[in-house]
Amino acid sequence: MAKLLEQDAQAQNQLREGRISEEDYVQKMALRKNEIEHIRKKLEELETQRSDMSIAKVDLETVEVMEKGNRALKRTTKFLKTNVEKVINDADKNAERLEEIGANFDQCRLSEDESLNRELDALLNGNEEPVAQVDGEAPMLPEVPTHTPAPTTEFFVPLEAPMLPEVPTHALANANADENEHPIGVAVDTDEY
Repeated sequence: MAKLLEQDAQAQNQLREGRISEEDYVQKMALRKNEIEHIRKKLEELETQRSDMSIAKVDLETVEVMEKGNRALKRTTKFLKTNVEKVINDADKNAERLEEIGANFDQCRLSEDESLNRELDALLNGNEEPVAQVDGEAPMLPEVPTHTPAPTTEFFVPLEAPMLPEVPTHALANANADENEHPIGVAVDTDEY
């Protein structure tokens, strides 16, 4: 741009000095104007390209982030799918176990269940029916006494406390007594012992 301005200044000087005609000057100015318009268009194109490149860069970064997120989502989905399959398998196994347990309970004799239920109902309702027999045999229960024992007239007689020898308590009082004196107060010859 500075170069064009310098060339314009030279052309104006040449026109003043009479070295070029006015028509040549107008032609040169028209050419310069076309060149300037061409340069402006190129600058606009470059600016548009630069803007497009920055947008493309942002778009590319966005796509890369989305691809990373997509990969993470696929890994998470795969992980969850395996966990869900494991939970379903565990649930199926538990259901099979429950069916086995239910089948085992169903195999119990219904007559025993009915008799036990009747006995439970009788006990809960306060009926005093005899205990149900199992396999035709009555269970062995202890006999309950039917009479009330009479109160006894005997009283507890405490035993007398045994007689213990008297412990001399004056020995502490005679602690400062003579060594040869017996604690009870009798003089004792120590050579005899």
